[in-house]
Amino acid sequence: MRLWLPLFLFFPFACSLAQTHVVEFIELQGNKITKDHMVHRELTFAQGDTLTGPKDERILRSQENLMNTALFNSVEIKDSLINNRHGIVVKLQERWYIWPQPILEHADRNLNAFLDAKQWDRINYGIHLVWVNFRGRREQLDLKLRWGFNRELGIEYGAPFLNKKKTFGLGGFFKYNALREMPVATNLNNQRVFYESSGNGYQSYRAALSMVYRPKFWQHLSTTFMWQGIALNDSLALLFPELLGNGAQTANILTAAISLRHDRRDYQPYPWNGYMLSTGLIRQGSLDRGSLNRWVWSISADAAWAFRPRWSLRGRLGANTSAGDRAPYLFRQGLGYGLLVRGYELYVIDGEHSALGKVDLNFQIFPQWNLKLPWVKTPKFNPVPLRFHARIFADAGITRDLHTGQSNPLGNRWLTGWGGGIDLVSYYDWVFQFYIATNDRQQTGFFMHFSGPLF
Repeated sequence: MRLWLPLFLFFPFACSLAQTHVVEFIELQGNKITKDHMVHRELTFAQGDTLTGPKDERILRSQENLMNTALFNSVEIKDSLINNRHGIVVKLQERWYIWPQPILEHADRNLNAFLDAKQWDRINYGIHLVWVNFRGRREQLDLKLRWGFNRELGIEYGAPFLNKKKTFGLGGFFKYNALREMPVATNLNNQRVFYESSGNGYQSYRAALSMVYRPKFWQHLSTTFMWQGIALNDSLALLFPELLGNGAQTANILTAAISLRHDRRDYQPYPWNGYMLSTGLIRQGSLDRGSLNRWVWSISADAAWAFRPRWSLRGRLGANTSAGDRAPYLFRQGLGYGLLVRGYELYVIDGEHSALGKVDLNFQIFPQWNLKLPWVKTPKFNPVPLRFHARIFADAGITRDLHTGQSNPLGNRWLTGWGGGIDLVSYYDWVFQFYIATNDRQQTGFFMHFSGPLF
């Protein structure tokens, strides 16, 4: 008995040693466009490292890193033994990277308004080209030409890795917008009021340069410098003097922003486990003695906890605060502009400071289902992975308004919303959310949100 006891205690340790091996080679499969060095950048292990088997945390983290690049539909990392040499095989299924999208849309706020008015001159048309993984180096090229009722011209380019260590990147864009209809005020019901001009009531030119620094896998530091020139026509500036402040008809705005993010989420478009911490600071000022002069600071924390195989609890806390002169209407912020209390989708709450808390309980209805399309031959689109999730949620938020007082009935008080719905998650980071939400004013509605590279 005394002999068997030490052997019994040593057995688990011996098994772990048997699974441990040195990585003698790393073989990449399936990356026909993506360069090898872009894949190796996301691996948390290298040739010569020692791994403890297929469930080694570094293998799991590497799979998450590669999926979060948005370059692959699937990633599989497994052990391999070739000619008595232990190694790792990384099997990749690349996505489709070139997305030409024709633009044919109405300029009304909804389809019913367009069908009622039947004004065919309110049609927008054009082309939008998005080229992801340009040259196989994770660069992205974005070209847009929209003409018709509202006009938009734009070119955007981003290269995340320019140096040998792949820690530094650059990006930039130039965009032109011309609008005949635009929001000009917020009414007493906290809804935006739109005004249509006979010609181009609003014209904007924007040019920006961004620098990104990613020293490790999960830390991101970015800085952006942007110039924006705005011109209003005579009627807009006269009727709505608060658009640019003090009745100004033109404005030249310089924006400098810096943001820091630490992201350890397993799948960024729809996290199931992990956390993210982020903060940002923005400085905006007028170059022509305009009324825009402010600082904006934001902070947020997101967390997801997979406490059971098909259950996940998610939460978010976020806040924005600004200091300086009161911003003109076109630059105001608050709940409804970026931060959103579900159940208040149709409202905007102007203010200088805002805070928001969210909590979601998610249940995966059934394991991932791969829908096979017999008429689609390319593996970039077939099969179609589908995951359905049921979700219940509750939100609470507040906007602090220091100026408008009683003309902002939803400001300076806590807003709450709750509800439930169904989420559909598929490839290409497409997430479709359908839910019913009720707010503390006892208003209930059905809402839909779509996110992904084409939305």
